[in-house]
Amino acid sequence: VNAVSCNPAIVMMKACPTFAQIFLRGTVAAFRTLGVEEASVEDVIDHSGVIASMDGERKPETFELLQVAGYLETVGLILVDNLQSGIHAKVRLNVSPEDVLFALNTEKK
Repeated sequence: VNAVSCNPAIVMMKACPTFAQIFLRGTVAAFRTLGVEEASVEDVIDHSGVIASMDGERKPETFELLQVAGYLETVGLILVDNLQSGIHAKVRLNVSPEDVLFALNTEKK
């Protein structure tokens, strides 16, 4: 377990701001709902809002999550096709969904 915990991507995800963590979890939820490992930013935003509510956080605004997507793309955790398309852009994880869930497991908090 320590070797996995030292994975740089997992360390980075654990250190991400709250909305970035919610966006990553929303991405995994969107993938599971759609059955493919690609989702529109709009789908991720919808799932992220539900996750934020379940976590007792305020629902992030669309513009905030678009900024978060840009940040996550810059640090290499996600890939976005044409983020300038806004909510219609396509998102893919640049890490495994399992790594996201391991890093951001809320049951341990």
